[in-house]
Amino acid sequence: MSVAAGLRWTTLTQIVRLATRDLVHQRLSSAVLVLALAAVLTPLLVLFGLKFGVVDNLLRELVQDPRNREIRLIGHGRFDDEWFADMRSLEQVAFVVPRTRGAATTIDLRPEDAEQQRVAVELIPTDLGDPLLKGHAIPPDHPGSVVLSAASARAIGAQPGTRVRASVRRKVDGRWSRVHALLNVSAVVPDSVFARKGAFVMPSLLTAIEDYRDGYAVPEYGWGEGEAFTGARHYSGFRLYVRELDDVAAVRDMLGAQGEGFEVSTKARAIEEVRLFDRYLTATFLMIAFIGVAGFLLSFGASMWVNVERKQRELSVLQLLGFRSPVIMLFPIVQSGLIALSGALLAIALFFWISVVINDYFAREAGQFEGLCRLLPSHLAISLAATLVCAMVAAALAAYRSTRIEPSKGLREL
Repeated sequence: MSVAAGLRWTTLTQIVRLATRDLVHQRLSSAVLVLALAAVLTPLLVLFGLKFGVVDNLLRELVQDPRNREIRLIGHGRFDDEWFADMRSLEQVAFVVPRTRGAATTIDLRPEDAEQQRVAVELIPTDLGDPLLKGHAIPPDHPGSVVLSAASARAIGAQPGTRVRASVRRKVDGRWSRVHALLNVSAVVPDSVFARKGAFVMPSLLTAIEDYRDGYAVPEYGWGEGEAFTGARHYSGFRLYVRELDDVAAVRDMLGAQGEGFEVSTKARAIEEVRLFDRYLTATFLMIAFIGVAGFLLSFGASMWVNVERKQRELSVLQLLGFRSPVIMLFPIVQSGLIALSGALLAIALFFWISVVINDYFAREAGQFEGLCRLLPSHLAISLAATLVCAMVAAALAAYRSTRIEPSKGLREL
């Protein structure tokens, strides 16, 4: 480091030390400015924390419930294996399995060794990666396995590891017949997953039931007599889930544009309502923040200006001692930066205390909100940096005023 550079660094260090000691010397007025900044910034942090926490909770509930990412077909269609392969290749689609006609989606269940009355349950096709079963059960890995809903399990007294007897009826040529199959209960899912009497099975079991009820034989199960179904298979529906909430509308529109257009039901409206709610809250927060920050900048800038006016003699003496005008400009800027840093840290500390009170209250009273008022570390870092920048901008006029002080003023008052 050269001698000139060393002198400049020493000069800067001295002006920073002088500005800091001046703030400490006038601790009362400095504390007032710090408290004023904290009084403005703390409500803004709390408001933004509530906005972020509420919207984040709503979005988390939407994301965590896979039914919000489901696309349901209204009515019936005609879908072949190629269509399902194309859908699985789409990046937006997380899960899709074929669904048979409504007549093939019910089955009668009862315990294996009991003669109690059969219970009709709805069959839901499933496979590996089923979002509805994620975190609750592993989907059946063979046609002889079944995952029951809690309502079905209660109705027939089943539990994981037990076997149930399934029976299917059909009427062909005016004659009724019934076939049976033993299914192993691999898991029972709670009512939150499926509230009705239902059973999650592999799609192959559903197609076997559909073939049997259509009058065909099903050799793999030993059901019926005659010929097995050998034609090109088409399905009347599907179970489809997209990966992200934003994919719901895109896949919905794509299905609506296919062929004659499929009419589907989605939760796109609820998702868009949350998005709109987020935008409205953001706009409201920005307006409040603008008013609060603008008011603080005006008052803070005026305070720094008055502070420079009161210190004209001291600043002129610094000029007489050899401090140049650009260096003296740092005096009010350093002071504003220290006040902003102290006020922002105090506001963040108050925000944490208030957020704990708010979150504890709602956790006890409502029991359904998690982190209702919270901010990410990045939010706090941005607010801290923005506060420092705004405070220094507000002190810019005061810094400019400090360079207009004549050194002779210090001579006259010495």
